[in-house]
Amino acid sequence: MSKKPFALFGVLFLIFFVGLAAAIRLDFQHSPFYFDNIVMQFAYRFQGNSLIKTLFTIYTQAFGDKGGMITAVVVLLALFIFRQWRGALYFAVLTAAAIALNTFLKSVIGRSRPTGHRLMAESGFSFPSGHSLFAVILLGTLFIIITQHIHNRAGRFFLWLFVSILILLVMASRIYIGVHYPSDTIGALLLGLAFLFLTYPLYYRFAHPKRIGSHVAHH
Repeated sequence: MSKKPFALFGVLFLIFFVGLAAAIRLDFQHSPFYFDNIVMQFAYRFQGNSLIKTLFTIYTQAFGDKGGMITAVVVLLALFIFRQWRGALYFAVLTAAAIALNTFLKSVIGRSRPTGHRLMAESGFSFPSGHSLFAVILLGTLFIIITQHIHNRAGRFFLWLFVSILILLVMASRIYIGVHYPSDTIGALLLGLAFLFLTYPLYYRFAHPKRIGSHVAHH
């Protein structure tokens, strides 16, 4: 497996993230981008809908501090039950690294959260969105692990589509409940994708040592 495409995309996602983070740190610590305002005003129109409010509130909590911990434990147990211990270790290491980096970046960038239209109480800084980052790492890792057992393009495409929708819903829920700017969730998406693309070649070598050894032997 060639590492170059993954490294290239990983670096590009990282560059875009750094650019966004720098812009926020320099000029938008206490204010939104223009497109942030447009997206938020659209999202806030639906805050009066009790069904959407209930669904998004429950869904976003599954990727939060307490809910996220429970979700992570359930995923780890499931991976061990299905004998995917390499995948479990990859997920655990990636999650720990992402949470640590996210905490550091929030304190360095110091972006304040939106102040109006709050449906939930949230403390701390805003950029990048920790819930969104955790969702990208969690669902991205599961995609990587599950897709190894899907051998047709249609199956992989529908899995990718399903995972993408779940991630976008987490991002949307953070905006909807009024605790993040859209750019906070985009930053988390970029950072999460950078993590996944840059580390996937290492995970592949770790998860398929026999396949790699056989490939080397034939050359």
